[in-house]
Amino acid sequence: MKIEDKQGRLLKSQTEVLNRFTEYCSELYKAPIEKDSTVPEGARPSAEGTPGSEVLRAEVEAAIRDILSGKAADIDSVPAELIKGMGEEVTDVLTKICRKIWRTKQWPEWLRSLVVPLPKSGNSSKCENYPTISLICHASKVMLRVLHRRLTASAESILAEEQAGLWPAEARSNISSA
Repeated sequence: MKIEDKQGRLLKSQTEVLNRFTEYCSELYKAPIEKDSTVPEGARPSAEGTPGSEVLRAEVEAAIRDILSGKAADIDSVPAELIKGMGEEVTDVLTKICRKIWRTKQWPEWLRSLVVPLPKSGNSSKCENYPTISLICHASKVMLRVLHRRLTASAESILAEEQAGLWPAEARSNISSA
């Protein structure tokens, strides 16, 4: 793979190319996160206000069921099928880990992901012409799914019915049947 540096010089070694992609991705994802001042402070859910603050085993079980099979494994090389097939034992372990993450707000090393550049049409020597995908480890996806469900439930509780068109289909059907 031949990639150019920022000055347009062709990089020859695999190490140089890897370093250039690392630099490109770091720049791409380093945008500062700013507080949205348009959201009234009272509308921001707090961790304490989240239903069932402790991560429930049932939440972890549901998240494990939702992991898609047949997807590439991350740097940990653990496929979704292995997590799904291990049953009670893995559910217990992941529940403990998810509870610890929830309590401490500290994510384990599985937050790391493998970033894979995918070529698209255009000048293949420029990093900008390689959209990236991140392969996130499946254990991390379990906690991310738990968080997603909790945030969705919290958002639905504060959104006006007039915004129901933006909600998932099952939430819209609950509104129309009420």
